Amino acid sequence: NLATTLVVVVGDNGTPPNVAPDQNKAKGTTFERGVRVPLIVAGAGVAAGGRSSAELVHAVDLWATCIEVCGGTQPGGSPYPIVSRSLAGILANQAGAPLHDMLLLGARWGEADGDVASVSQAGKKLRWVDTDGDGIANAETLYNLSTDPGETINEAANPAYATDLATNRAFLGAAIP
Repeated sequence: NLATTLVVVVGDNGTPPNVAPDQNKAKGTTFERGVRVPLIVAGAGVAAGGRSSAELVHAVDLWATCIEVCGGTQPGGSPYPIVSRSLAGILANQAGAPLHDMLLLGARWGEADGDVASVSQAGKKLRWVDTDGDGIANAETLYNLSTDPGETINEAANPAYATDLATNRAFLGAAIP
């Protein structure tokens, strides 16, 4: 009975390299084909008629969503900050503030050719690559996902993106020890 059941279907993390158009931008990387996955939700708490959303969400948000939609409360007293945000407002088609201003993505950071990325609500993605595995970024690229979804144009040196670059650098710098 969908009136009392929440059904969540989420894809695995990205397109496998053997079927991706570019194996270097597939699963196991922070490129869009490595991190963007389908999420379909139906049932309790979901507005009738269905909809799609371009909201910036993360798989960790499913935890808080399930708790809220099912009538529970998030546990308190944890020594770790709760980063999960409920998607209930989005599912109910309610207007509201974005859940996340930025998200952190990572693939094998601290290993040779590991990478991390930050994605902003405005669709700017900063990727750091650690070529030698020492936990220090050796290369960075900034992409505008709304105009370059294939991540082919590095905007890091473009003065028009200086604020986006600084914001994403500060976020990654604070997130990566």
